[in-house]
Amino acid sequence: MLDWSTADIDLAAIRRVALLTIEGENDDISGVGQTEAAHRLCLNIPAEKKTHYLQPNVGHYGVFNGSRFRAEIVPRISDFVLSNDTGSARNSAKRPIKGKPTVVASNTGPTLVPSPGQARAANK
Repeated sequence: MLDWSTADIDLAAIRRVALLTIEGENDDISGVGQTEAAHRLCLNIPAEKKTHYLQPNVGHYGVFNGSRFRAEIVPRISDFVLSNDTGSARNSAKRPIKGKPTVVASNTGPTLVPSPGQARAANK
């Protein structure tokens, strides 16, 4: 049990979610192993739904921002989310909605990519 203010929180009750923890090898704010401890605390999440990643050569800030975040951490987050998306309604988020543009993240900021129907209309 974890006590939060006046309410007890039963971490064993967490069971229908996936858990991803990420740490920076050189983090001087949150020590290595601190977020990984969540895997031991949430004991009823199946092992196949748990992933821990230790990013080499980054500190605390590098886990959340910078070139390694974009190149190495974001793809891991995306893969984790997509591989653990089991709801049929949520699976549709993987496919663009017909006629709607898709937003794609890039180093220069978000970019709208037209749907195939919009691209054909623009080329007429």
